[in-house]
Amino acid sequence: MESYFIALIPDDKTNSVISEAKKSIFQTFGPQKFLADSPHCTLYVSQAENLFDVENILRISLQDQKQILVNVTDWQIFPEDKLAGGGTTFGLKFRSEDKPQIVHLQKRLVNQLNALRNNHVHSRYQIDLPDSLMQSTEKYGYPFISSNTVENILLPHISFCSFNNPNNVEVFQQSNPITKFQGPITFTKLALFKLHDNDKTGLIRDFPLQ
Repeated sequence: MESYFIALIPDDKTNSVISEAKKSIFQTFGPQKFLADSPHCTLYVSQAENLFDVENILRISLQDQKQILVNVTDWQIFPEDKLAGGGTTFGLKFRSEDKPQIVHLQKRLVNQLNALRNNHVHSRYQIDLPDSLMQSTEKYGYPFISSNTVENILLPHISFCSFNNPNNVEVFQQSNPITKFQGPITFTKLALFKLHDNDKTGLIRDFPLQ
């Protein structure tokens, strides 16, 4: 059983701005978790025996998918993020009105991909999580699938990194105002990555959106 990481990829201008910010973080604070990842908005971590099945579902599901435009309103901060080993994960928060289109796409993909995983859960999610996230993990193999009863479980965002020292978030913000990253941002493609047990990813292919 292999694990695959599925994410929306922003337009070239946004990609460049965030990548430069990531370089600045590395130069100032050194290596941080997730810092080496390319800019993206995570939708799902899927498991499957056959890569072809995953690619086929994505290809069919995305045939009529339009590009997604979002507006950045603030910083998205996850203090003591268990999925980051307890670090403080931070990135860009999207306007609430822009969230439904991302949730809709996520649900459409998950409804197809979840059948492939045979109840397998990637090792990164086999940890103690709040009840709502545990329920999602047990049902979908991924903690952040919104449901009719828990609509806010998915918080779409683009992470910069997870700081070992939470004080570094404020230091970074002082020299990088949020206005520097306010778009709007257009997600122009969806990417499929191989996800390894050490959290490293490798791009398999991307799917352009209309």
